Amino acid sequence: MSNYPPPDGPTGPSGPPPDGPTGWTYPTQHLSEQSVTPGRSHKPLLIAVIVVVVLAIAGAAAYLLLRDTGEGRRAAYCNELRSVTKNGHLSDVLSGGGNIDPVRVAQKLQNLAPDAVRDNWGHLIGQLKQVQSGNTDPTKILGALNDVSAITSDASDKCNLKIGF
Repeated sequence: MSNYPPPDGPTGPSGPPPDGPTGWTYPTQHLSEQSVTPGRSHKPLLIAVIVVVVLAIAGAAAYLLLRDTGEGRRAAYCNELRSVTKNGHLSDVLSGGGNIDPVRVAQKLQNLAPDAVRDNWGHLIGQLKQVQSGNTDPTKILGALNDVSAITSDASDKCNLKIGF
């Protein structure tokens, strides 16, 4: 005989199931006892994870807000650029006219320059050194012109200084 009740209807019993060896019984499931340890909550772990995530977000925000992009030196850079170019004439500086060492002047400007043009000054210094040594590469001169263009554009936008040759 099966452990499952017969279907209700014309062929099966319509009342409660009989007990005993001649009747049927419901299947039973034997479960093992579970051990429950009181005081083991996941709440402290969840709080710790939330604190770590909040601190990571706060740290990233502080980095983005407080990082130095060189804009704090912008006023000194603009004043030095204005002084060196005599209010916008870059040709004397780059040609070395008037006993001016263009590499040393460009290095001083690079040290003061904000991040927006610091690399442009570095490339320009490399080209000036090559010109002084007599080793000029025409393909790199185009790169130097791009650097000068970026520097003059930045000076126009941020320093209110129109630089010409």
